[in-house]
Amino acid sequence: MAKGDEGFKKDVNELMPDLVAAWECVKESLHGCRTVHDDLIHMPAAYKNMRIDENSHLAVLLPSTQGPGICSYMMLEFLFRKHNKFMESYCEKISSRYERLPEVSMRKLHSNHLVSYHPDRDLLPLVLANCNYSFELGKGTTIEYDFEGFEYQLKEVILQAKSRVEQKSHVIPIDQMIYRADSGNVAVFKTLQDRIPQEPLSRAVKLQIVSELKSSLPDVCDSINNLDITTSFLKSLGGEPDKPLQIFMTAVLKMKQTITSQKVRQVCEFRHVQSLWLLLTFQKSVILAEHHQDPFSNLDSEHKVDLCEEERTNVLEFCQRKSPDKLEFLLQEMFDCLLLWVAVPADNSDGPSPKSMSLKDLLQGHLDRSLNSDEGLGTRSSSTDQTLTEEDIDSLPPGIKGMHIPNTWLLLLQEISRRRKEM
Repeated sequence: MAKGDEGFKKDVNELMPDLVAAWECVKESLHGCRTVHDDLIHMPAAYKNMRIDENSHLAVLLPSTQGPGICSYMMLEFLFRKHNKFMESYCEKISSRYERLPEVSMRKLHSNHLVSYHPDRDLLPLVLANCNYSFELGKGTTIEYDFEGFEYQLKEVILQAKSRVEQKSHVIPIDQMIYRADSGNVAVFKTLQDRIPQEPLSRAVKLQIVSELKSSLPDVCDSINNLDITTSFLKSLGGEPDKPLQIFMTAVLKMKQTITSQKVRQVCEFRHVQSLWLLLTFQKSVILAEHHQDPFSNLDSEHKVDLCEEERTNVLEFCQRKSPDKLEFLLQEMFDCLLLWVAVPADNSDGPSPKSMSLKDLLQGHLDRSLNSDEGLGTRSSSTDQTLTEEDIDSLPPGIKGMHIPNTWLLLLQEISRRRKEM
């Protein structure tokens, strides 16, 4: 471990016993809970009486709705919910409104926000401070406790100025480790499509949404998280395609913050959920790439193979023959194709793996499956720069396969940025 990690190592060594103790206290009470993505999950029998110690698999400590991480996920959910219920009861006792307590999301939580104390360091001093000793001949030592004083100080030190953990429509959002094999965009949107037919947003609306987000990564990430919660409900509940998305998120799910774009709040409906999710996720990846971060860090090495020099040269030559607008449209289509059809768990079918298929075939298949059934290739827009024609797809370098999409995507983005600066 590097020198800069010594502090982290110390924290782990100090906190590990607390985590183990918490697990032993609550594990028999962990039966099931609701999650943002998986609706209702239950503790698998294999983990119900599992013992956690310093030799346990690392995955146990990383919250997830699948695998060993379900232990820490359900324990966190249980403890957060208990905290909220305790604070709600406390507010009733002191005739205060629970809703007035500040609400803090999990990622911003600190021990100061929660009811947290150490028996020796926090409680014992309060007991001693409100304990009166007296000595009388013949009677010995008499101990009297100032219970009113103890109660007052207990509230001031332990309970005062605490917060409630953020809940969104009765679900406590918990950041979790997403493993590559758990990617299920196709399954999620297929279920959604079966219940609510999906349609794409127009290019004009997409451009306005992107301009309103102003390349703010926190705004984009918060919007994606809120849309994920909404999608998990819609794929289960269904609804009319033309129902306003904003009204559902605020009136039904009781979200205080929804999507950080006025245009989305004005025009997006249930039928636009998939298109909006792809757009927001695309924008997040663009921002990460522009800040020299890997937007595809969640993909395994099999799905992001680098281009060889000859293939890079072929891609750059292809870019020189296309306008920046055309390349931007291609960038979005490649990204959608990657998320929906390439970087997904294998279905064990006899057909070729998407990662081994040519980019030409993948794009053609993706566009053929496009939800925009009324618009074929070459008729999506009055401008040929805002669509992909048969000629465009045929002119793509033949050696590029699905596994090359992330590297090709980054190369195209760099080329677009360079040409935009020169204009």
